[in-house]
Amino acid sequence: MVGYAVHCAPHTIYHWIYQRQVDFQPSQLFDHGKRHKRRQDLRSRYNQAVGTSIEIRSESANRRTEKGHLEMDTVRGGRGSKAAVLTIVDRVTRLMATTKLENLSQNAVLKGFARLMVDFPGPVRSVTVDHGKEFSCDQALTKRYRIPVYFCHAYHPNERGTNERFNRELRYYFPKGTQFDQVS
Repeated sequence: MVGYAVHCAPHTIYHWIYQRQVDFQPSQLFDHGKRHKRRQDLRSRYNQAVGTSIEIRSESANRRTEKGHLEMDTVRGGRGSKAAVLTIVDRVTRLMATTKLENLSQNAVLKGFARLMVDFPGPVRSVTVDHGKEFSCDQALTKRYRIPVYFCHAYHPNERGTNERFNRELRYYFPKGTQFDQVS
C-alpha cells in the first residue's frame, strides 16, 4: 500500500466526520458534547456607555469656534514600563501640553491633569477623551474643575483628530518601545 500526504484544513476533517464520510464517530472527538463558556471579547467592555457621549458636546466645541475645549489622551511606554505621557491639546489654538505619569491609574491621570492646569492659559470649557480605563475618573474631573468630560465613540480616534496628530508627532521624538520610566 502506497500512501501520500493530503493537505487539508481542520475544518474540512470535522466536516467529513459529521457527514460520516470517514470511519470515525463524532462521539469519539475529544470535546464532543461539552459546553464551553464563551470568553467575553475585551472590546465589548468599552462599547458600553461610560460617561457623557460626545454627541451632546456643544456646537462651539464641535465647530472649533471657542478656546478652551481640550482633547486628552495618554501615550503608553514600552513593554515593562509603567510610565506614560498625558497629552492635552486645545482644539482651537492647537496648544499642546504634556506631562509624565508614573502609571496609567485614575489617580495618576488626575494628578497629571492638575499639573497641566496650573500653567494652562485661559479657561477650560470641556475635555474630550477616549474609552481608556485611565479616563474613568471623569466624574472626579467634572466635580473638581467644574468642566464637562465627553467620551468619544469606541474605536473612533478621528473624533479627537488634533490630539492623535500631536501624539504622532510626539512619537517622532519618543518612538514606540520608549521606556518613559527613564525619560525625565
